[in-house]
Amino acid sequence: MRNTYANSLQKSLKRQKIKLVFSFVVCILIFSCSLAFASAPLEYNLVPKEKNNSIIDTKAQKKLSFSIIESTNDILYNGKKVKIKDNAFSIDVSKLSGIQEITFTDSNNDSVSFKYNFCDKNGKLNNYELVAGKELNVFVKTIKNIKVIYTDKEKAVVSKLKTYMNKLPDKVLANLDEIKLIPYSNTQNIAGTTKNKTIILYNYSKYSDSTKKNIIYHEIAHTWANKLMDEKKIDYSYTTYKEIVEKDNNYVSNYAKDFANSNSGRLSEDFADAVAFYFMNQSQFKKQYPNRTEYFKKLLAS
Repeated sequence: MRNTYANSLQKSLKRQKIKLVFSFVVCILIFSCSLAFASAPLEYNLVPKEKNNSIIDTKAQKKLSFSIIESTNDILYNGKKVKIKDNAFSIDVSKLSGIQEITFTDSNNDSVSFKYNFCDKNGKLNNYELVAGKELNVFVKTIKNIKVIYTDKEKAVVSKLKTYMNKLPDKVLANLDEIKLIPYSNTQNIAGTTKNKTIILYNYSKYSDSTKKNIIYHEIAHTWANKLMDEKKIDYSYTTYKEIVEKDNNYVSNYAKDFANSNSGRLSEDFADAVAFYFMNQSQFKKQYPNRTEYFKKLLAS
């Protein structure tokens, strides 16, 4: 009798276990399907090529581009569906000026907005504060896909910048997005600084032409070095470059030497100065620094 009861109980428990497993599998399937068909909120689904609050030079850039993470067919701009191809689309902004908020919506009533500062037909940026607390007439001009932001005090310098930058290979400029010309001297008497993909030049117009070229090439070299580090072609300690410097048996400038001596031998400033001198006068540079010359040629060819 006990065996019969035990067997019956065992079968009942087994049936309940099967039901529980089946119910669990069904729940998982339903949850998976709901994830598959649920669309991501537009805020997270839409990715602008130009960062929010960016400056847009409408004389050089007629469209803004966006990519879509999850496929969808119903994104609207100004009440009209945008034409999506390969999970990307563009909108015409050639007639916009000033600070504008671009808003997109979808069929789920989700919306997302991006704010941009568009220049007018003369390249002027309205309501853009280049220097905190200073009311300045600010303009933007695009040179080789790089935005140069400047004041009316430095218009003449922009043409110089264009000449200098046009002489550099695109590869060296590839990690530079923006150059800002501040019409005042830096409190530390610094001619230029580089942060990420932005270069800031201080009172640039006061320098001689050769010094102007040296300054901008030096700062561009820093942006190139950052890209080379990202690509693992040089390391943060400039290990391989240090061997090249030792072969040439000399720093390229007293500034580079002083910086290395006060920063544990760090060669970032020697690299930047060397790149600047290389592009300013390659034949002369090769005579003085043959090993650096070959090193730069290999980096440019890689």
